[in-house]
Amino acid sequence: MTPPGGTGIPKVFTIHPGRPFVDVLAESLLAETGGNPERLADYQILLPTRRAIRALTEAFLRAAGGRTVLLPKLTPLGDVDIDELNDGESAETGGLDLAPALPGMRRQTLLASLIRAATERLDFREIKNLIPPDHELAEHWQKTVRFLDIVADAWPVYLAEAGCLDGAERRNRVLQQRTEAWRRQPPATPVIAAGSTGSIPATADLLAVIAELPRGAVILPGLDRDMPDDAWEALEPHHPQYGLKHLLSRFACGRTNVADWAPEIGGTAPARKARGDLFSLALRPAAVTGAAGAPGDDTDAAAVAGLARIDCATLAEEASVIALALREALETPGKTAALVTPDRALARRVKAE
Repeated sequence: MTPPGGTGIPKVFTIHPGRPFVDVLAESLLAETGGNPERLADYQILLPTRRAIRALTEAFLRAAGGRTVLLPKLTPLGDVDIDELNDGESAETGGLDLAPALPGMRRQTLLASLIRAATERLDFREIKNLIPPDHELAEHWQKTVRFLDIVADAWPVYLAEAGCLDGAERRNRVLQQRTEAWRRQPPATPVIAAGSTGSIPATADLLAVIAELPRGAVILPGLDRDMPDDAWEALEPHHPQYGLKHLLSRFACGRTNVADWAPEIGGTAPARKARGDLFSLALRPAAVTGAAGAPGDDTDAAAVAGLARIDCATLAEEASVIALALREALETPGKTAALVTPDRALARRVKAE
C-alpha cells in the first residue's frame, strides 16, 4: 500500500472526509501486514494528538475483530516526548537529549509570580504615557503590549534558572532534532504521519522528511482535490483547506500527485460524497463565489438529506435539545453520535444535561 521509495516523488495520500479516517487506516495496515503482529509492531504512526491515538487504538481493536494484536508505535505530534521518538536510542547512539519541559503546575505558579511582579507597582494614572504619541491604540492593548514585553524579557530568565524549557519550545526542538536525524539516517521500519495538517512549522518540516523516506508516507485529512483551481489559488488563511495547501507547497507536491489511501477500504457513500461537495461549495472563497458551479437550486438532494435546523429561544433550550438528540442516538442499537462545536461552554452545558 505504501509505494516503494526511490522515485523522488513525495509519498502523500489523503482520506476523503466521507470515509472513517482511523478505521480506514487501521484496516489498511492490518491488511498490509497480512495479520502478522510482529510486522505491524514495526510501524511507527505519528498522529496529531493523544486523543487521535486513543481513537486509532480503538479502531485497531474493531478491525481485529476481538483478536489480540500488537499495536504499532503511536506517537502524538502535538505533545511529543523525546522517549517516544528515540526508538530506544540514547544520546550517545544518536538519540535526542534535551532539558525537561517545565511542569504545568510549576509553569502556572511562575507565571503568576511574574504577573504580580509586573503589576504591583504600576500606577494606572500613568496608562496614558504607555500610548506612543504618534500611534493611536486602545489603552487595554497598550497595557497588554507592555506586559508582553515584560514577559518576553523575564520568562527566559525564569526558565534558565529552573533548568527547563518551555513546553512549546521543547516540542519544536524535539521535532527539529528528529527531522535532522531521519534526514541523515532514514529508519529501516515504516513511518506514517496521519491526520496532521502541519500547522506548526517544525511539524511541517518533519512531515516533509517523512514523505521522502524510503518507507515513509504522509496521510492528509480530507484534502479537497475537486475544488476548482481558481478557488484553490484564492484560499485565505482562515479557510480549512489553507493549511493543507500550504503544507503541499512545502512538499513541492500538487493536488494531482496526492492519491487516495487504501481506496478499496471504507468507500465513500454517494450521500457523503454529495454532502462533501456541498460543503466545499459553501466554503468557496468569496473571490470566486459567483463562479459557475456555486450552490443554487440545483443542489443535489442527497447532500441535504437528513439535515435539520432547530431554532432555540435560550441557551438552556439549545443544550437540552442537543442532549436529547444525542441521548436518542445512544439508545438506538448500532448508532453513535458526536457534538461538534467551537463553543466549549455549550459543550459543558450539553454534558450536564
